[in-house]
Amino acid sequence: MTRLTALLMTGASLMLMTHPVLAQSTATQAVEDTVTVSANANASGGIMAPVTVPKQRSIITQEFIDRQPAGQSVFEMLNKVPGFNFTNNDPYGNAGGNIRIHGYDGNHISFTWDGMPLNDTGNYAVYTNQVADSEIIGRATINQGTTDVDSPTAAATGGVVAITTAKPKDDWGILADASGGSYNYKRGFIRLDTGAFGPWNTVAFATFSYTDYDKFKGPGHLQKK
Repeated sequence: MTRLTALLMTGASLMLMTHPVLAQSTATQAVEDTVTVSANANASGGIMAPVTVPKQRSIITQEFIDRQPAGQSVFEMLNKVPGFNFTNNDPYGNAGGNIRIHGYDGNHISFTWDGMPLNDTGNYAVYTNQVADSEIIGRATINQGTTDVDSPTAAATGGVVAITTAKPKDDWGILADASGGSYNYKRGFIRLDTGAFGPWNTVAFATFSYTDYDKFKGPGHLQKK
């Protein structure tokens, strides 16, 4: 048994000598993959990063405005726009109200009329009761959460409300409407369109309105001309 074991061990040693062990160090492998790292500089400090997606914008036209109750604030009519919320301080809007666009208040919303900024110059507030009659509005455009390069205001962080005056009509005519309601509400509106006149076919219109009603809370009344 001892001699047989010795012979077997000798044969195994000879086989290992005639068949070398194949091995390769991992240190000799070359890395052929390429890793590319890219980044963009952000000059805004991370507060408002530039967004390249299409802007969210809603537009209402005079056709829609004409179907709404006469004398109401145009901001109340905009409540049907997604992301826009307006609350009146009284039933008819002459006491002002509060605007919200995606959570931003009126101090962070640009309000322009025919391109003219109407935000307060001190705190950028929007006075919704100091707006012309809805009968002469041709279009209202709302940018939800974005601004435009042609919005000349420093308050456009939360969005833009841009109102455009309706164009005078080519034919002369008179528009008049009257309304009444709760709290002794009474209102009259009249519009006169001249139609095209003169060598350059000039067109123009003039309007006048009168609103008066009792205050929603407390004594007194509100009057607007």
